[in-house]
Amino acid sequence: MTDMPYPRVGVGVWIRKEGKVLVGRRKGKLGPDTWAPPGGKLDMFEEWEACAHREVAEETGLQIENVQFITATNDTYLEYQQHYITIHVAADWKSGEPVLMEPDKCAEWGWYEWGKLPEPLLLPSRNFVNNGYNPLNL
Repeated sequence: MTDMPYPRVGVGVWIRKEGKVLVGRRKGKLGPDTWAPPGGKLDMFEEWEACAHREVAEETGLQIENVQFITATNDTYLEYQQHYITIHVAADWKSGEPVLMEPDKCAEWGWYEWGKLPEPLLLPSRNFVNNGYNPLNL
């Protein structure tokens, strides 16, 4: 990975459906075989809510609603020379079934109960959980 002169901003979307959240097993260079909700980099001049809708549709094919800010985490990957500020939002599932829209980036999607999330979690997800947040309790 290349050096970053400043932190980037990512958005993680904790989609809620029937008492569970959607997470996927990642592929690729940053955090392979870790689990995280859908999300990605915030585009220049993009609103967080728009990023959440876009990333969820691009990665899963799902439609969401009621996007709500939860918190932000400071996520540093020294081994990759990467630094992200991750904006975590909750959203309600609106329609669709999760599809592997980007099979080069994600191996599988699954709905999991909070407290029974698969391990290991991607760093921003781990930081979110370790800070005591639960998107089902908003």
